[in-house]
Amino acid sequence: MFARVTHSFAAEDWSVSVTPFFSVEYGTIGEYVYKKDAAGDYKKISELDWDIKPALLFGGAVGASWKALSIRGFARGAVPMRSGDMEDSDWKTLTDLKTTYSVHKNTIASSYAFGGRISYAFHIADSFSISPFSGVDYTYIALKARDGRAWEGYDALTHTGVAWNDPAAKPYVPLGIDYTREEVHTWSGVSFDTVFNNKFTFALSFALSPYAYIQALDHHYGGSGTYFADILHGWFSAYRFGAEAVYSFNKNISLSLSLSWTLTRRIRGATYNANSPTGPWHKSGDAEGGASRSTGEISIGCTYRFAF
Repeated sequence: MFARVTHSFAAEDWSVSVTPFFSVEYGTIGEYVYKKDAAGDYKKISELDWDIKPALLFGGAVGASWKALSIRGFARGAVPMRSGDMEDSDWKTLTDLKTTYSVHKNTIASSYAFGGRISYAFHIADSFSISPFSGVDYTYIALKARDGRAWEGYDALTHTGVAWNDPAAKPYVPLGIDYTREEVHTWSGVSFDTVFNNKFTFALSFALSPYAYIQALDHHYGGSGTYFADILHGWFSAYRFGAEAVYSFNKNISLSLSLSWTLTRRIRGATYNANSPTGPWHKSGDAEGGASRSTGEISIGCTYRFAF
């Protein structure tokens, strides 16, 4: 997620570090709608796959450590830019038949994140440590899908349909979709750090999110113009894997290269609708919303450490 605050195993008791960093994120976030069928079972009626391909991120991290205990925080923001496509698929007959499909050019309108974590290093050997950690982070992203093309195979009068790619399906031009999402994740994990020649550090980490909160707002232009909001709670539904290499030029300056992958399994929960983005909101009695994430990130940072 961000460059680590590193220090030598023979470091002074107190240190403070500052790390500017640049990251590239690549992946997809998913948006889902489920609707009850005649038997009362929830079936997937809609899936929107929003590309983050790529996102360019600039930010910084600040850390403080005392002996084996360290605390650090980060903040970052994304460059507004074109970022892959958004694909919208519908199963309006509530069967396995995909009746509607559209693809749009996707743009990151705004995105930022911040968070922090605390860790404690257990030095198993002079060059190896195990560091349990816990933390929390917040992510905001606003996406805009425009310049799309679509195919409709569903007949709203007869409630029947054909596949979106059937010759009988009708092409049309969609007006666009806006999607904003806020995510709060708590994290608990462990990092395994190995130092070579007091210069090169390699670390592997794994984290599990005990609790995740996702709030999302969707607006399809045209049609009814309705706004949809999802409120989702996930328990042990997100994972993060990380690897990092750090080269220390001296006791004050180091360069880091890190890789991470965040996976959020599909979380489902309540969905609401309104005629404006400010409400009033009405909870749906026959539908649910959902969200997922699969994104990787590569980051390079330079750390300056002040020892006391």
